[in-house]
Amino acid sequence: MTDGGAVETVGTLLLVAITVAAAAVFGAFLHARLVVETPPHADVSTGIARGPDAVWNTADDQLRITHGGGERLPASRVVVVYAVDGLTTRLTGSALGSAFSDGSLTAGETWTRTLRLAPGARVSIQVSATSEDGTSRLLANAIYTVG
Repeated sequence: MTDGGAVETVGTLLLVAITVAAAAVFGAFLHARLVVETPPHADVSTGIARGPDAVWNTADDQLRITHGGGERLPASRVVVVYAVDGLTTRLTGSALGSAFSDGSLTAGETWTRTLRLAPGARVSIQVSATSEDGTSRLLANAIYTVG
């Protein structure tokens, strides 16, 4: 003769265990889908500077972006847009070169772009970072007048 109470108890425990396991798997799946990656946070400053000859308009002037602290900025997630007298250039990824040549800009590093800046020229520099899902964060936005 079998004990019906023991079978019922084992069956109930088995159903509870299956339910808990299914809930855990479903919860892990939802968590993985709902975790949103945010763009990197970093303290970034921008500037313009005369080149080594200390004279504007000699093709050695510089745009500068300095990483003052925070998360590293992977080149693949950074967009630099600069304009000189309305002529706009957009750089990201390997096109950034310079300090991004190792793949990212980290605290203490400065990115530079050498070009000719005529006295009186209007220069704007915008730096933003993006996440995998396309969310963007503006890190720096400045306008300068050369000279």
